[in-house]
Amino acid sequence: MVALMIAAGAVAGLLSLMLTKILVRERSETMPLHVVLSHRLAPYGWCLLCAAWFAFVYYTGGGVLERAEYITVFVICLIIAAVDLVVKKIPNSMLLALVAARILSLALRFDIEAVKSSFLGFFAAAVIFAIPSFFGVSVGAGDMKLAAVAGLYLGPGGFLQAMVIMGALMSFYGICILTRKTGNLKTQAAMGPYLATGLIVTLVFPLIG
Repeated sequence: MVALMIAAGAVAGLLSLMLTKILVRERSETMPLHVVLSHRLAPYGWCLLCAAWFAFVYYTGGGVLERAEYITVFVICLIIAAVDLVVKKIPNSMLLALVAARILSLALRFDIEAVKSSFLGFFAAAVIFAIPSFFGVSVGAGDMKLAAVAGLYLGPGGFLQAMVIMGALMSFYGICILTRKTGNLKTQAAMGPYLATGLIVTLVFPLIG
């Protein structure tokens, strides 16, 4: 069974890379030569990453619905992160796919408390990411929408955990570019990959109820 999961993961990785290239091409006049898409080892990297995740999900246990959600969210977030990293745009189609998957999951579980938590998280995230705009700080529309979707999945407490993870990762990135002198504090960075990582980690390892 685990061999089948690994094989399915490898196929999912290859298909995800193909879809990512399509989404990037739709949002850019020319195909950017980015390492995550154009490097000769990129297909192997995508296949290995997804195969490893599928195997991890297999060994984590849990029900079929839970495993399916982990896999779906990971694959979609991987695509979102890659597209945002390359062209700094988050595809609405992928956000809608996440929303649809969450609604289906909630409907199948039929857990009223989970529904309440999801919608509280959705609105809390939307409000939190809208606040900076009142102080003249620009936040990308795609980032705001991804944050709201993260809140939908994680609830208010889980969204807070995802934000902490995102902040830690972005701080590490900032330290790296300052140390290597490849940028400064004004250097713009795509927020999508960090928020997507926070969403995935918190979904699988929730620490805040």
